Amino acid sequence: MAAQQIIRRVSRAVQTEGWQFNVEDEFELTPDVDGHIVVPDNYIRVNPDPRYHLPRKITRRGSKLYDRTAHTYTFEDKVTATITLFLPFDELPETARYYITVRAGREFQDDYVGSDTLHSFGQMDEVRARAVLVDQEGSTKQHNILNVFPEVRR
Repeated sequence: MAAQQIIRRVSRAVQTEGWQFNVEDEFELTPDVDGHIVVPDNYIRVNPDPRYHLPRKITRRGSKLYDRTAHTYTFEDKVTATITLFLPFDELPETARYYITVRAGREFQDDYVGSDTLHSFGQMDEVRARAVLVDQEGSTKQHNILNVFPEVRR
């Protein structure tokens, strides 16, 4: 039970960073019949795209989006945003699952076993696992001048 809780906590922490596998750009959020945009629980972050919504300042408050400029939770139009999703463990790429498992194992060992020697080995494994994940991120994200510097598109 404790190990599962640590894996879930570490998975959430890792996914909160935002990776190509759990970030959706230009995602449209639609108001419900009351004009509210309710944010699902598995959306870790919602960043409204200022290119579509200036000068409005839109933020997340609790489970809804809030327009700080108009001081309201009510929206007439869709909001375009970049969202970061919290995905189930089995939907993550292998490199992310491996890193999360190694990190959770090290944290479990630190919390329940407390061996300095095992901590050192676990920490080295964690650094290597993260490096593999970051390497995969770099190779699959397909950086180019248009997505590294989006203002060039204008």
